[in-house]
Amino acid sequence: MAKAISYMRFSSVHQGRGSTIDRQQALVDGWLKNNPEVELSNLSEEDLGKSGFHGVHRRHGLGRIEACIKSGLIKEGDYILVEACDRIGRLEPLDMVELVTGIVKQGVIIVTLEDNTYYTKDELNSGSGALFILVGKVQQAHEYSKNLSRRVAGAYEKKRRLARKGESIKKLLPFWLNSDGKLNENADAVKECIDLYLKGYGTRRILLESSIEYPALKVVHPTTLRRWFSNKVIMGHWVTKGEVIPSVFEPLIDAATYYQLQHQLKLRTKVMSPAESYELSGLVKCGECGARYHYRRKAYKGDFIIYANCS
Repeated sequence: MAKAISYMRFSSVHQGRGSTIDRQQALVDGWLKNNPEVELSNLSEEDLGKSGFHGVHRRHGLGRIEACIKSGLIKEGDYILVEACDRIGRLEPLDMVELVTGIVKQGVIIVTLEDNTYYTKDELNSGSGALFILVGKVQQAHEYSKNLSRRVAGAYEKKRRLARKGESIKKLLPFWLNSDGKLNENADAVKECIDLYLKGYGTRRILLESSIEYPALKVVHPTTLRRWFSNKVIMGHWVTKGEVIPSVFEPLIDAATYYQLQHQLKLRTKVMSPAESYELSGLVKCGECGARYHYRRKAYKGDFIIYANCS
């Protein structure tokens, strides 16, 4: 029985809050309903918030699909179901054509559900114009992303110019700042957390006690609190592309308090030593940042799970 491997992807985190995945899933469900002779595979993948322009997805979900094709887990006659060509990626045209043809050469059929197009080795070699249409689609997708990237970069450069001149800018900011960079009603809650931390309180205790007076802190994680404390935005600075632009936002604390806070954070940072109970402790490193993985044990559904991640 042929298998269908669904692949869903979106690039921006904010798309995950919309209907993107629901729409892609509905298309997959509809195709499977119309093709009962094909079974959905457990090798299906998602790349949520992974760029198809820079090829990040090929190190994650799509990369695993490619590996399964190479190893023979996904076989000749199986189907890869995607919403459209640009879900497979928005790489440079030559790279995209190589990616698609590399899949279909193995006898795997790519189905773009949006237009119900089937990409097979025979079809692309047939002289029907399918290859030209594919090239046109991948060129269009790449140009769209390239232009979008240029516009976004231009918009940020404009914001940096305005910030350097001391003019106000609008951007996504921490929850104690409004979009115009002014302190909002949550500022007092964060100030209280900073005061308690400088008095020697731990982050968990701070959140436990402060959330009584400031309910907005109930959903804040201790690691988020430490991340806030180390962010120069709390003294009004904007760090962008390695550049520190001062006095862009309304400061929550002054510079002296900020550096006192950094000193306390450094003093209380624990360097985790490898736990002997886990065989790979101290040996596994993150492929993205190079930091060592730390093994942890966590209560889960009446039992425990062991997991590892970098800091």
